Amino acid sequence: MGSIQTIPAIQSIQVWERLTLVAGDPGAETYYSCRVADILPDRLVISRPVYERGRSLLADNRLVDAVFTRADSAYSFGARIRETEPKAEDQMWLLDLGTVHRLQRRRFVRIDKADPVRFQALSRP
Repeated sequence: MGSIQTIPAIQSIQVWERLTLVAGDPGAETYYSCRVADILPDRLVISRPVYERGRSLLADNRLVDAVFTRADSAYSFGARIRETEPKAEDQMWLLDLGTVHRLQRRRFVRIDKADPVRFQALSRP
């Protein structure tokens, strides 16, 4: 896992960017999706996360990995999810933002597979 020059997450994210929040231990992850609603100096304001798949609940004050994609790669940073104060029905906070790490270099998975290739040269007209 490479890192991109230890850039703080607050400087890497844009408003309305889609985040996938991954909570839980490896092998038992739960996935939620949300959007960045606002960027404050020490936190991100996000839309209330929507459940995608997994078995655990997203509890207040839980550590999560936030994943976002760009044209060149997928990136991740650690954070803590908290309820807003006063509690909002449609928003939450991401606090204690970590540094951004590159998860994969492309938006597709490269599979190393060797297959024989047969070809024939075509004659020119």
